[in-house]
Amino acid sequence: MTKIDSNIIIFLMIKALCEIYTAVDDHFSKQLVTISVNTIGLVFKRY
Repeated sequence: MTKIDSNIIIFLMIKALCEIYTAVDDHFSKQLVTISVNTIGLVFKRY
């Protein structure tokens, strides 16, 4: 997988998470989404 491909995948994942975040009004769920975004960010920074 090239760098460009992984960047597109990251972008799409973040976009999907942002849509979920917007759709969800529950504070607890928003915290979970934030944690998952941070986790994904940490995983991809290692590559």
